[in-house]
Amino acid sequence: EKSLMVPIFEDNKGLLVAINNPFSRLINKVESLVAPKKVGIVLVVKEDIDSYWGLQKDEGSSVTVLDKIILKAIAKKASDIHINSIDDAVCISFRVNGEMQPVCEYKKELVIKLKSLLKLHSHMDISVSNKPQDGRMSFKLDGLDFDIRVSSLPTIYGEDFVLRLFNEDGFNRGLLDLGFSKKALSMIFSFLKKESGLILVTGPTGSGKTTTLYSFLNYLVANYKKNIVSIEDPVEAVIKGVRQSQTNAAIGYDFCSALRSVLRQDPDIIMIGEIRDRETAKIALEAAYTGHLVLATLHTSDIRSTLLRLANFDLDPFLVMNSLKGVVSQKLGLRLCQCCRAYDEVEGKYIANGCKSCSYTGIDGRLVISEVLGVKDKKIREDFSLDIEKWVEENDYYSFEEDMVEKFGLGIYKNP
Repeated sequence: EKSLMVPIFEDNKGLLVAINNPFSRLINKVESLVAPKKVGIVLVVKEDIDSYWGLQKDEGSSVTVLDKIILKAIAKKASDIHINSIDDAVCISFRVNGEMQPVCEYKKELVIKLKSLLKLHSHMDISVSNKPQDGRMSFKLDGLDFDIRVSSLPTIYGEDFVLRLFNEDGFNRGLLDLGFSKKALSMIFSFLKKESGLILVTGPTGSGKTTTLYSFLNYLVANYKKNIVSIEDPVEAVIKGVRQSQTNAAIGYDFCSALRSVLRQDPDIIMIGEIRDRETAKIALEAAYTGHLVLATLHTSDIRSTLLRLANFDLDPFLVMNSLKGVVSQKLGLRLCQCCRAYDEVEGKYIANGCKSCSYTGIDGRLVISEVLGVKDKKIREDFSLDIEKWVEENDYYSFEEDMVEKFGLGIYKNP
């Protein structure tokens, strides 16, 4: 952007760039970077390059259209930005507290600039628009680092994009900061003290499973001298004291092959970003049974569906029965604004009428609603039963209903 140069096209023979100044020394630098390819240039006016990069003058500084959208999303505490194409415009919507909120529309002239800028910053292929792509970009604001995942999807009107915003500091929160109840925390701490076994964190997409798993790792690093290795896709945030490995399906380095390699690294604790198939589940259970503490996630909605999913993996019942030590299932509920909260004697509950702090919605973000299953230590058994209700009843169990009732009574949870 500072060089007033835009790469336009590249093939095996050469690279074509648009530039404002044909005598720029930067051409020589580009030639040395792509040698032995040849570099061709196209002369364009400065205004066209600024337009391509989406640069607009705003109070004397260069602020891109994309910057404005992201800044507005952060201010509204949005988790996702949706950029959807329609016939002659693009619609911008934010997901705030789990709900979609229309924000604005841009005319078609600005759409090309916005999408080009988005693809460039998230390292997508600018020339491809007929197939889905995934990318990643960073954004800094007031000392906070935001990691933004970008996904594109071709539609009948053009490409749609979804940007998921992650505040990297959020991944380093302690267990006590996540909103788990005292009963749930007590059960979780008992899991993490174990020398071996499988601990699962489950829930739907966007329920905060990774944040919870990272808080487990932070707790283990702070309290135990262990060799901790993680396998992730992708690595969401760097955790000091954890050896983090990122999978790469393009070269055959998937969760399964990574887990086999990690087991040769003398680990005490292994974190698996997600169990996606039977083979990964089998190796994880074997590792948990043979002296490793294994932490992993599964995409299931509750504890009963988690047990059913394990059964459907067609795993050795003996391994499941004697390796699984605990399951934490979670979802996100609406948090009642504490600034305008008051107890309504007539209704017999806490209400929030709205204030400046919560943008007059009565809602201040979301909080974790959890259910927890703690598997009691028993003698080694071989009578694993597919009777899931019996499995839940004979072990320690804290339900979603108990958690919601407790948090509703404390005036922190807004019952929908």
